[in-house]
Amino acid sequence: MHASGSRLHGQALPVGYRLDGFDILGTIGYGGFGNVYAAVELASRRTVAIKEYLPRQHVVRGGHGQLCPQTAAAGECFRIGLQHFLDDARVLADLRHPALLPVERVWQQNGTAYFSMPCYAGVTLQQLAEDPRRQLDATWLEPTLGRLLGALESLHRRGYQHRDISPDNIILDAKGLPVLLDFSGARQHRERTTGPGALPTKPGYSPLEQYVGEGHDHGAWSDLYALGAVMYCLIARRTPPSSLARSVQDTLVPLSSMGLAAYSARTLAAIDRVLSLHRQDRPQSVAEFAADLALKRRGDIYLPGTASQRSAGSVGSSPLQLDIGHERHLWTLPAATLLAALALFCCLGLALDATKPHRSLVIKNRLADQAKALPVLQAAQELK
Repeated sequence: MHASGSRLHGQALPVGYRLDGFDILGTIGYGGFGNVYAAVELASRRTVAIKEYLPRQHVVRGGHGQLCPQTAAAGECFRIGLQHFLDDARVLADLRHPALLPVERVWQQNGTAYFSMPCYAGVTLQQLAEDPRRQLDATWLEPTLGRLLGALESLHRRGYQHRDISPDNIILDAKGLPVLLDFSGARQHRERTTGPGALPTKPGYSPLEQYVGEGHDHGAWSDLYALGAVMYCLIARRTPPSSLARSVQDTLVPLSSMGLAAYSARTLAAIDRVLSLHRQDRPQSVAEFAADLALKRRGDIYLPGTASQRSAGSVGSSPLQLDIGHERHLWTLPAATLLAALALFCCLGLALDATKPHRSLVIKNRLADQAKALPVLQAAQELK
């Protein structure tokens, strides 16, 4: 049941909406197939992220937050997609890997489905790549890459591919360890057709088969291309050219030709290989790519094989010094931006619900509680 007096704004649930043990704090992301909300879990007072299945081409938001199919045909598509969403969310909830964003809870409400995830504060790899002060040498990059390879292998063993790997979808937690975010591509690929152009694409990071391939063309090698492109971005400090553009004229400059003394020739050659335009020329599995990199499996991650290399993937004593206090992210949106948006709701006094002025105070106090629970949000004092 939604909070009394709240209104629904467009397709997103409003601030203050009561969602089965959670209160919505705001919308922090949306796309064609769903919304991501920041919410407070009432039992624990913990801030979480909640994903809602909402394919906009099939449904509209009705009264009290219910989703209603636009047509009978749309209703059937929605029903099939909803079942896939639930199935995939439950599989992801069973996955436990330190570099995968955990799905904590899955439930149905409002005629659709939801799952909750932790909120992470940290910096993304995109931010690191754009900051010339960061020294991203091999002692940091190799164990970081190894942890992400372990996460992908865990996903691939369950028959899933991520399909949306990019620097802004990988965050470093407070310990400097990578966490792979946003499984929207993994969840949605069965809802869409498997023909050309049916999958989400991101220029520079999506392999050619995600633009023009059929379903059988996609596999572990597709995620490995994207992860290799992320490593290319971190090393070369620029996004590689789009695979679609490369299919017309390949302008990718191999890392091996750049004279990069901070990385081994073997590492650079392995990344060059995984960025091969045609899938059959790439490593076909995580294990094969790890072998190219001379990384050895240690439990559920891959690590450099020599004792002199770093063993944990942490950046704590490497030349990279993370300053979480100055670069903050909640989910994949800058936390300061989210907090400012939530503060705006408070400052406006929830004007759309002016007949119940106490609602503003209640939500303002709730946001203050959650902001204090996230010490990285220095702007919390503005909500008190």
